[in-house]
Amino acid sequence: PAELDEVAARSLAANGAELLVLRADVTNEAEVEAAVAKAVDAFGGIDLLVNNAGGKTNKGPAHEQSAAEFRQLLDLNVVSVLAVSSAVLRLSMLKAKQGDIINISSRAG
Repeated sequence: PAELDEVAARSLAANGAELLVLRADVTNEAEVEAAVAKAVDAFGGIDLLVNNAGGKTNKGPAHEQSAAEFRQLLDLNVVSVLAVSSAVLRLSMLKAKQGDIINISSRAG
């Protein structure tokens, strides 16, 4: 929420840090590219990427899950990691020849 963004920005500014809030649907490659480009423009590059987006579908028997729901789950939990990592690598880390990527996952989604 915007209120949290404002509180975080004030807190960080009070300690001499900068904050750039970017919202993007990690399953949308165009939004990912735009957000990464804005971050690179604002800070000159990205040193650390933490992939931590994820979700889950309604639990239940496999025969009650639709293929569309499963595709959405894969897009969010798997494909988005590739999309965000690829954008950060291409637009920042490979050019700088440095950077770290941390991928976080859980059984909970």
